Amino acid sequence: MGLATAAAAIPFEGAFDLLPFVLAVLVALVSWLLVLHYNRRTTGARNDAKHLVCQMKQKGIDYDSILGTNVASEYSKGSEYDKQELTLFMIILIGSVLLPLLPVIFRAMSPGDLD
Repeated sequence: MGLATAAAAIPFEGAFDLLPFVLAVLVALVSWLLVLHYNRRTTGARNDAKHLVCQMKQKGIDYDSILGTNVASEYSKGSEYDKQELTLFMIILIGSVLLPLLPVIFRAMSPGDLD
């Protein structure tokens, strides 16, 4: 949003016309890599939880019945467990890349093009 506001408020011209868009692309890519990194870490934590529940079950503690759920089944999707959230993050990041491009498009259109 900040890059889109800057792109609308500051008249970038020439070679710098696409600077806010390029910066938005870089920020979105780094953000997506960070989201994927934390998704991998969370998936690892879920796998550790599955292993821990299995170890507890071998020692006579039925964690699944205590919770009223099947941890192994719930976490069986692996890295796709948070697919809905990942899709939402991707849509938000794509939108954040497109917003700084709008002022460039509107500036390129002269008042005569609107007729």
